[in-house]
Amino acid sequence: MRKLTALFLTMTLLALAASCAGGQPPAASPSGSPGPSGETPTPLSTQAFLDGEPDAGAVAGYLRDNAGKLPPEEGDLLLERLILLHQDIAEDLNRRIWDAPYQTALYETLGGTLDAAKIGEIEHPAVRSDFQRASDGMMTIVRYEETPVFETDWRALTSLKGAFTDGAAALAEYQSRLQSGYYRGEPNNFDLAAADIADTEKLLSGMDRGFVRWQLKQLYYRQVAWFLF
Repeated sequence: MRKLTALFLTMTLLALAASCAGGQPPAASPSGSPGPSGETPTPLSTQAFLDGEPDAGAVAGYLRDNAGKLPPEEGDLLLERLILLHQDIAEDLNRRIWDAPYQTALYETLGGTLDAAKIGEIEHPAVRSDFQRASDGMMTIVRYEETPVFETDWRALTSLKGAFTDGAAALAEYQSRLQSGYYRGEPNNFDLAAADIADTEKLLSGMDRGFVRWQLKQLYYRQVAWFLF
């Protein structure tokens, strides 16, 4: 009986020693942190990131952080999602902008523009949150006559145009020119406008379908309308 007991204790001690020596698999490391070998897990792909339904601020941040690392086609996917999210935000905020708290914030606190540095000074929490949402999402406020309008900040996107295909980069550049009054002057610069319209026509002729082509077509209508007006 004593021999059996001793044998059992010996086997138990051997099993414990093997376990302490590495016989058990290492615990899994938390997602996003280095594992025991020091390896960092592969980051989410662009499509996986977009499948998570991120808001405009997250998409804009992802685009800025990865602009120099992504294939142009993935840059276009991010641009597409960002513009679609902007349309939803603009539809919402372009109605609210006429409410008294928003008018006060825009003109008395922000000085009539979407000044990111001053958004924190807006007293009304909901109004401050809405302006912050637009700013984080890479939007701006453009004034048409006396009407303030939330739009995509095309000038900001031109700084990232190296992340896009040629068509999407041209879209950002020409939209920025229209938005910033690039062609206006005394007299207006119709030669530059005509050259950009011709270039947009050329880009459209080389595309059969897709989001960028749809956006370029909208741009083309705006360019021609400005030229004729």
